[in-house]
Amino acid sequence: MRWNVSQLLKAGVGEEREYEFTEKKPGIEELAEGLEGSAQLIRTKAGILVLASIDAKVRCACSRCLREFASPAHIKIEEEFLQTTDIESGVKLALDESEGSFTISSQHELDLTEPVRQYAILSIPIKPLCKADCSGLCPICGKNWNEGPCTCKAQKADSRWDALEALREKVSKSEKRK
Repeated sequence: MRWNVSQLLKAGVGEEREYEFTEKKPGIEELAEGLEGSAQLIRTKAGILVLASIDAKVRCACSRCLREFASPAHIKIEEEFLQTTDIESGVKLALDESEGSFTISSQHELDLTEPVRQYAILSIPIKPLCKADCSGLCPICGKNWNEGPCTCKAQKADSRWDALEALREKVSKSEKRK
């Protein structure tokens, strides 16, 4: 996902280029497999605005059973890449380092790898699940309940919760009668 944008940098503000891409091995650790998408590059006064739409699968660990799985993600990127070198003279341009923006290399190449990596991380759900009905792990022995039951005996709950347990059973019985 690297493009030489020297011709676009020579064009006027508002000039556009569109690209379709497929990467089998994008070299991004957070992605489980390849990706595909499209990008629109628009010349701005300071550099190039990238509008990208990417479909990928991100690596996640299930929040219940801790199994690693690939979660589909639709990544939308909207970032401006700033010029580091003047296209006409080759003079290095002064950039405001506090912005934390993405930059175009001195060879006038725009590399989308780092923004894709960052946006892929942001696309991971807060509590990813390998499947909606994931059973999780046994709190005693750590066996994955998706693979079958374990032989652990359930621990007796703290006696301070007995009144609440009795209320739960009472409510459960009354719901069964309905």
